[in-house]
Amino acid sequence: MVDGNAPGRDRRTRSQVAGPRGQALAITQTAGYGVLYHAFSVFIPPMARDLRTGVARLTGAITVSVLVSALFAPLVGRRLDRHGGRALMTAGSLLGGLAVLAWSQMRTVTQLYLVCAVLGIASERSPGGLRSVRAGAGAGGRAARRADLRPAVRRRRKLTERRSTTT
Repeated sequence: MVDGNAPGRDRRTRSQVAGPRGQALAITQTAGYGVLYHAFSVFIPPMARDLRTGVARLTGAITVSVLVSALFAPLVGRRLDRHGGRALMTAGSLLGGLAVLAWSQMRTVTQLYLVCAVLGIASERSPGGLRSVRAGAGAGGRAARRADLRPAVRRRRKLTERRSTTT
């Protein structure tokens, strides 16, 4: 059992370790998932009513989004290996915002499917999508190092290792 008051133990909270950038990333990632995936289920009843279609046809659109995301994962992974994650995350956020705007204006089920396909591309380029690509790349791959969205955790581990070797 580890004593929380043991000498050399890092007593900072997770929010202190992550810092403002880590906190901002956590908030934007949570909001992104909420908008790109979880909000869809909330909008099913009004969309079914407005589009005069069944729930099965609507839920097929979110399935298309997930399938498109899976198809784009290898491409995003290669781009991530070559150029890092910053541009991909920015592009994903912008594309996701535009897709949500288009979602608000769609009038047919076909338009919904197209918008969901674009949302699938955007979600693969967002912070959450890059995490899944990074996890698939293996712990030692270049993508894992470049896409690591938690540098504060790495610094904390190094600090903890240094402290444990000096005591």
